[in-house]
Amino acid sequence: MEMSLELPTTVPKKNTGNNIFSSVLSMAFILLGVVVSIALKFKPSLVLHVPRYGYLLWALAFVGTIPPYYDSGCYMHKHSFEWLHNNDVIVSAAAKSGATWMLYCSHTIRSKRVSKEGFLPDFVDPNYNTPWPEFIQNPGDNWKNQLLGEYSKPPLKDYWDHPNYPFRIFKSHNGPHIFQHDHLIAPALDNSKGYYSGYKRNTFGRNNKIKVKFVAMVRNGLDQAESMVPFFQEQHKDDFISRWGGYPPKSSFTKLQDMMPGGTLEDLYFDYVNEWWDVRHHDNVLLLHYTDAIKDLNKTVSKLSKFYDIELTTEEQEDVVQKCSFKYMKEQKGKFDYKLPALKGYDGS
Repeated sequence: MEMSLELPTTVPKKNTGNNIFSSVLSMAFILLGVVVSIALKFKPSLVLHVPRYGYLLWALAFVGTIPPYYDSGCYMHKHSFEWLHNNDVIVSAAAKSGATWMLYCSHTIRSKRVSKEGFLPDFVDPNYNTPWPEFIQNPGDNWKNQLLGEYSKPPLKDYWDHPNYPFRIFKSHNGPHIFQHDHLIAPALDNSKGYYSGYKRNTFGRNNKIKVKFVAMVRNGLDQAESMVPFFQEQHKDDFISRWGGYPPKSSFTKLQDMMPGGTLEDLYFDYVNEWWDVRHHDNVLLLHYTDAIKDLNKTVSKLSKFYDIELTTEEQEDVVQKCSFKYMKEQKGKFDYKLPALKGYDGS
């Protein structure tokens, strides 16, 4: 039996059009990826333009900080020499635990040591007179531009760095481990989390080259949590949330569990309290409790003035206590809005 093999009379034509289109599309995607990678390398804040979820891309793709507007790099060894001076005060109260209150009390106390003939800038806002270096007001900006730049008229530096101040005041919410560098602070803290390897112990602020004072304030955890809920869910305006890639999301803080050990916000309470408790006896640290200040503001003012080496007369003490009362500060609430002078087009009013 013979078998014959018949060859096809026609050869299928290659779909060259589709192949060319696929190749061009692939090259376009590769080129787009390269362009985006280069752009984000030089300006990673571009991801914050992504609605609602930009902050997640910021955190995941660039190992950025959360919140995305927070950068403690100003306290790094190579940077702190650029702006911190001896006798500076950092009011590092726990979040929602009286930071603004203690900033204003500290400012009011220092104002008593300016001569009657000496000029002193008015207290405009915490971000003017007692700035928060870690708080980045505009995506893509940095702490140095904001702290030293001329965003306002007169320049912002004229408010917080005025020569008539006996000391300068800055805001923070950090625990001591952020101020860990041996030229500034060498914490004597429990090292179970590995924060402090390589740093001396039991020399918190004593052998440093820059002598900085720290005021820390803690609060009852339940009261702190109660204040945090409306802060995250209600007190951030939509334009602010949009500017920072959807942060904070409206449901970012709904449970007390978030502040418990192992929770996403445990550092706001337990870590903060434990760290400052460990260094409470050092001569450049004043640890206060929010409840004590409410019960006896006069005593708290006395502790602050002694810590700052400012002796107040009876009349001056009474004036400071009156101006640091919640009643007075609520009447002056326009001074505590945390204006954002670094935003482009912002007139500071």
